[in-house]
Formats: sequence, structure tokens, C-alpha cells
Amino acid sequence: MFETTSAAHYRNFYENAPVGQLILSGSGMVLYANAQAALLLGVAAGDLPGCSIFDQVGAEDLLLLKSRMSRLCSTNEPHTLELRIRKAAGAVFWARLDLFRLPVDSTGCTVGAIMVDISDRVHMELFAGLSSEILGILNSPGNFSEAIRGILLRLKEFTRADAVGIRLQQGDDFPYIHHDGFGGDFLLKENSLVAHDPEGGVCRNPDGSICLECTCGLVLSGKTDPSHPLFTSGGSCWTNNTFPLLDLPESEDPRFHPRNNCIHEGFGSVALVPIKAQGRIIGIMQFNGYEKSLFCKSEIIALEGIAAHVGEVLLLKQKEDELHCGKLQLESANEDLDAFAGSVAHDLQNSIVVIQGFADLLSTQDGVATDAICSEYLSRILELTKSVSAQIRALLTYARLSKTALVRKQIDVNGVIARVIDELAQLHPDMDIAFTIQPGMTALSDEALFFHIMQNLIGNAWKFTLFCEHPAVAIGTEEIEGELTFFVHDNGAGFDMALAGKLFRPFERLHSKSQFAGSGFGLYAIRRIIEKHGGRIWAESQPQRGATFFFTLPEASGN
Repeated sequence: MFETTSAAHYRNFYENAPVGQLILSGSGMVLYANAQAALLLGVAAGDLPGCSIFDQVGAEDLLLLKSRMSRLCSTNEPHTLELRIRKAAGAVFWARLDLFRLPVDSTGCTVGAIMVDISDRVHMELFAGLSSEILGILNSPGNFSEAIRGILLRLKEFTRADAVGIRLQQGDDFPYIHHDGFGGDFLLKENSLVAHDPEGGVCRNPDGSICLECTCGLVLSGKTDPSHPLFTSGGSCWTNNTFPLLDLPESEDPRFHPRNNCIHEGFGSVALVPIKAQGRIIGIMQFNGYEKSLFCKSEIIALEGIAAHVGEVLLLKQKEDELHCGKLQLESANEDLDAFAGSVAHDLQNSIVVIQGFADLLSTQDGVATDAICSEYLSRILELTKSVSAQIRALLTYARLSKTALVRKQIDVNGVIARVIDELAQLHPDMDIAFTIQPGMTALSDEALFFHIMQNLIGNAWKFTLFCEHPAVAIGTEEIEGELTFFVHDNGAGFDMALAGKLFRPFERLHSKSQFAGSGFGLYAIRRIIEKHGGRIWAESQPQRGATFFFTLPEASGN
């Protein structure tokens, strides 16, 4: 009775042990397996006998297991291995396998194996090494953007993901700054996360913030629920089987406007890890795999640590860039100030000398001069005082514009152009210019400053087509080197490109005042406005064949 009871106890202990226990033949055939071993391998316990343990082991570890099994059977020496094992569904986990020979009456070799899932520990160790490697990349000198791309590709390799991307905040949106493995159509649909209403307007939350769509938007908004199995306490979202999300009732779906494009592309596993800096979410790292069961929670937590490093360095880099940009702006402003001071001093001094000269001539006429001579002298004096007055007005305008705080918002570019043309038409009712204007243009810009840009560029086009038989001006956008670019083209006087370097300097003129009026300050002022937006301006022209002015405004929407 005691022996029978003891055998039952041993069998119960074996079956319900919290570790996987298997009995194997020397050739790797499973003779017996307990419930935990079946659970680890993802099969029913009754289906394991007769299967080969070698079929469950990854190719990179298979030779090692076979050699240790062979040595065990020949020497009775126990072995402990750490190796990758594949579940029936395809997911891979790290296991510690303790192998020992069983003393059974048999002519062959019978092996006992204890199997423990050590994925969490192995992943933490592997990711600790990866974190050190990534920190080294982040802190090394060189192109920061290329460093981020290199890190992304390294993480893709490490996580075995098929597609990866990094989104970073730009204005109110979070476009991809780097990606690998996503198709062009996917990126076209997914690059922007900003939600729009049926009329095309931007959707906003009750607090006034922009609504961001789908799962990426949920993570970036920081609205994840850590009690939900899809989310971690660190704000990440991950799943090893995306497809049930397609059937999620709207009342149970925490996402705003779920698109499910990742699922429609066939990605079975998805992980979205927030990039944080000083407690604020500034982007996400995205990992997509076609294979189900690609990730484990310990990997996601480790990726959160790496994302935190990236966020800290990004913030530091941003501050360095701001300091560097400020230094460059100060140097540029000082250069402009030197050129400006010299130019103004020269022009004003010349004007004052000429005014003084004519005034002296008038004072020495002693009543002998004719009315015609006096009238000529007075006319020249008035002309010069108007020139000085125009220069002073230009200085005051620039001072006002330079102090104006930049307030970006979505503006109707075509509406601004219409206002400018209407003003010019009232000032010059005799001019008949054929305008070609691209419809539907918008921009993310300061409206008052954008008006000044267009007022100057269209005004110049209007002025320099004065002597054209059929004056024409075209305004629109085009993509140049991947960047949305506005242009204003005219068929007027044009200029020699050899003189283009003077074009955007203060009080520099490429045409004489007798040909075309102006202070020579307008293009310099709009150059500074565009630079204030983070953009650039340039021109292309040929004498008597018109000119085209191009400028960019980062984050401009286009059409």
C-alpha cells in the first residue's frame, strides 16, 4: 500500500511540477512530458510522446544539443544548456535545459530533462549589452540623423522585426523621420497621424490639443491603460496577434479613428514604444513583424529603456542645435548689421551731401537765378528727401518685423495672394497682368509675416514686368529635393545670375533707381522672415527673360 501511494505521489509531483520535465530517448524522441513542458512547447501533453525534441530547437543551437546528448549517453556526465526553443505556433523562447541520464533498465540511453523558460533574464542581459552599444552610438561624434538610422536598423536586426520606424514630433504631427521595411503606399497612408473631420478641418480634444489617430496616436497621446493586456506601465502598446483587433467593438476600442493599416498589411506582431524626454512623449519607436508571437514583455520593457536613452540624447541634441543655430543667427545678424550700417551710412551721407550742395547753390543765387533753375534744385532736393524717407521707412518696417513673435497657424495661401493682388491693383490701376495661381495652397506660417513675403515678391514681379508687352506672373508650389517649395515667377526684366549674391543684402540694388523704384531693402527683409520660419529663399533668372523666386517654409502643408 505504501509503495503504491508513494508512486502516485511521485507521479502527481512530476505531473504538476512548475518546471517542464521530459523523458527522452538517446535519439531525442520524447517518451514522456509533464503538463508544464507541454505548456512551454505550446502543445497538448498527450501529443508530445513520439515527437523529437530536436524539431523544437532552433537551428543555431541544434548541433550543440545533439553533441551534449551524445556525450551524456557515453559518459553519464550531466549537462546544462541555454538554447532557443520554438513553440508549436512558431514563437521562440530561451530555455535552460538540465540533462541527466536516468538509471532505467534498458539497452539504450534514457535522458531526463528539466526545462525552464529563462527568456526574461536572457533578454534583459542581451538588451543591457545592446543598450551600451546604442549609448555609444548616440554619444559618438558625427551625423546625428545617421546615428538614429543606424540604431533603428540595429534594433530591427535584434528584434527580428520585418519593418521598423521612428516618429518624432514636428509641430502638431508625428511623421516618420526614419523607417525601414514599410512599403510606399503604407507610408503615404500612415505618415500623418492628425485626425480631420469630414469637412477637412483638424479635430481637437476638449483641452484644445490635436487629435491623433489609431494606435500610434493613442501611445503618443499618453492615453494607454496599463491594466489592459495590450499596454505596459511605461506606456507602450504591443501584441503578438493583431488580427482580433479588427473585430474589436467600437465601445471597447480605446483608439481614435482606428485605421488598422498594420493589420491590413499582414503584420501579426506590433510593438509601439514611446520616446520620452523630461516626462513628455516626443515620438515613438515602431516594430512590426509578419510573424505572430514575435515579442515578449521583457523585450518591450527593455526597448522602453532604450527609447528613454534616445529621448534624453534627442533633447540634449535639440538644445545643442538651438545653441548652434542661435550662434549662427547672431553671426549672420552681425554680418548683416555691418553691411547694413555701411550701406545706410553711405547712402544717407551721399543724399545729405547732395541736398546740402543744392541748398548751398540756392543760397548763393542772390536773386539772379531763374525760376527754372530754382525749381530744378528744389525738385532734386525733394527727390533725395523722398529717398531718405523711404530708407527710414524700410528701417522701421524691418525693426517691426524683426520684433514680431512667430505665430504659426494653417493659412489660406490663395487668400493671402488675392489680398496682395487687390492692394497692388488699387495702387496701379493701369497695369494689366495675367496671373496664373495654383489653387488650394495652404501653409503652416505666421499669417502677417507670410503676407509681407507675398506682398514683396508679387510687388517685385508687378514692378519688373512694367515694360513687358504681355506681363505675366505665375505663383504655385513644387517639390524640390523632397521639400515643398513655393515660387513666384514673372516674365519681366530679370537679372544677371552673376549678381545674385547681392540680391538679399540690405540696400543692394541690381537695377538703377531711374529704371525701377525701390529701397533695395525688401528682399533682405523677407529673407530674414523666411529664415525665422526655418526656411530658405533663392532666385533664378536671365536678363530680359524674367525671374523666379523660390522659398521654403518647413512644415508647410502645400496643397
